[in-house]
Amino acid sequence: MAANATAGSLRAAINALRDGINKEVEAQTLLVLLTVAAEGEVTMADLQRDIGVGSSAMSRNVGVLGTTGYRNGAGQVTEGLGLLESWENPQDRRQKLVRLTPKGRALVARAAKHIEG
Repeated sequence: MAANATAGSLRAAINALRDGINKEVEAQTLLVLLTVAAEGEVTMADLQRDIGVGSSAMSRNVGVLGTTGYRNGAGQVTEGLGLLESWENPQDRRQKLVRLTPKGRALVARAAKHIEG
């Protein structure tokens, strides 16, 4: 019974995230958002390694969630959701750092209430 309650809480939290973003968002994109939320500030390379995707998939996911947007299938730039921000690492310009925006932190906090009770 406890496992059912936990699963229900997790499902409610995921639905809260999807409601705050877009019902069509992919599970991988939600995983990127939650990984950044758990890490605080992380490099794109670390995200790729932790989630197990290549650089183009990670760039697309960060673009979807980010403030700069991404290229959709038609090659047009689509506005990002404004939940993540990314920037060049000042100590190593080859790296990009990623963290939640205030909007992203608020969304994750709303979703966490479903788990924390």
